[in-house]
Amino acid sequence: MVAYLIASLPTLRLGAPPPLAPDVFAGEVRRVLSAPDAAAVYPDPGSRATASFARSWEAWDTQLRNAVTRRRAAAHGVEATAHARPHEGYRMDIEAGVEAAWEAPDPGEREAALDALRWRLLDDVERLDPWGLPALFAYARRLELAARRAALDADEGRARVARFLSRSEATHG
Repeated sequence: MVAYLIASLPTLRLGAPPPLAPDVFAGEVRRVLSAPDAAAVYPDPGSRATASFARSWEAWDTQLRNAVTRRRAAAHGVEATAHARPHEGYRMDIEAGVEAAWEAPDPGEREAALDALRWRLLDDVERLDPWGLPALFAYARRLELAARRAALDADEGRARVARFLSRSEATHG
């Protein structure tokens, strides 16, 4: 059943609107797969994943988030170690990817580079079993990334910054 589901999935591209909504895919996974397999693809939020591929992803994403926290803290002269979360293992490519993302000329390009790094890390999850649950797990995370990126709107972002700045000026005036 898993291989059939994988074979029927539309292609995803980071930066392009996804061909289906993440909640639609999640519903299909839960409908088609057994409860344990669906839970491997969609671990309960806030709990530690049980599947080894999901735990690997959690560790890599935590390392990435910690590296981003260190970069942001350094930019503001704040100590970041109190905000770091523990994770298993260490990947040099994650640290190098975050460093490279920080070379981007603006925050939007930096976030795009970080999402591209996440997308590449999901390649490693998918390679564990290209026709099994790791591939579905990677697809689900990529679908979420693609949907989040597609929802970004530059005009809305500028409007939010303007509202924030106007509130800040009114408060600190």
